[in-house]
Amino acid sequence: YLSLLDSHLKDKTFLCAERFTAADCYFYTVYRWTKAVSLATEKYTAINRYAEMIEKRQSVMDAHAREEIYK
Repeated sequence: YLSLLDSHLKDKTFLCAERFTAADCYFYTVYRWTKAVSLATEKYTAINRYAEMIEKRQSVMDAHAREEIYK
């Protein structure tokens, strides 16, 4: 499925529309789990670009900061 989504995101900014939606929230969260299970993701260049863009959103940075409290 990651290959399919990587292909889809090659020429898109977001998953479902040209705006941030709940689908982006969900997929970003699930994609972050790949780090927890040591899944290699280097070949998914479009997804990695997408994830980096999502990480720069202020709301995401705020959520990550709140998560650090519980580590």
